[in-house]
Amino acid sequence: MWRIGARHACVGYIQTLANYYNGGYAPLVSDNVFGPKTDRVVRWIQGRWGLKQDGIVGPQTWLLLCSTQMMEERYPWRVPSFFSISAARGAGCPGADKMYY
Repeated sequence: MWRIGARHACVGYIQTLANYYNGGYAPLVSDNVFGPKTDRVVRWIQGRWGLKQDGIVGPQTWLLLCSTQMMEERYPWRVPSFFSISAARGAGCPGADKMYY
């Protein structure tokens, strides 16, 4: 689980994947630091999709962040970008290893 104060490559994947959900609102820089801005965006995403707004990226929030990647895989007319695939693979999203450009 990841939360405010964490510093790790997985936080960078969280930041990259979160940018697909926040619609450009407060875009995050993938700097591998789970700071206040990342916390706000994670809480916003959690609330938007009916999860507990605790700012913790645990199993449910990981699944949500990965689901955008799975949607792109299921609907090929939405071609995913290099970063979305790389982030999904790095984050360990299910099925990400089968994605292609």
